[in-house]
Amino acid sequence: MSFEIDNIDRISRKIGQDVLLLAFLDEEAESLDLYVDIDPITTWLEAEGIDYTLCTAFIEDVVFIEGGPGCLFLDVWPVKDPVKQKKLERKFGPIGGPGAISGYQLEVLELNDAMKNVKQDDPDFWDSII
Repeated sequence: MSFEIDNIDRISRKIGQDVLLLAFLDEEAESLDLYVDIDPITTWLEAEGIDYTLCTAFIEDVVFIEGGPGCLFLDVWPVKDPVKQKKLERKFGPIGGPGAISGYQLEVLELNDAMKNVKQDDPDFWDSII
């Protein structure tokens, strides 16, 4: 089965605002690889009508070609979708933690941080990598 993986910071830059994400974390709160089993989480999100995108996590000046730390971009906006945000917080805990489910934490990537990797949006950047 194939699926598209995006970069959380690219999504933030594309839409021009901070983004809500669900980070995959181990017991020491370190990022887990994006290939962890997230089927129970995505099944719940789909049942609740919450759109998501599998992403690599944000690390300044780092390029992930394959694998890397994972997260889910959650297409939920506090002003537009307060009910969905409350559902997420009841399920996963408050933004920034502590997480209510081991291995997952709601976080926000601020646009200012996402802009630190803006050079990755230039096609010439990728031509030099590949």
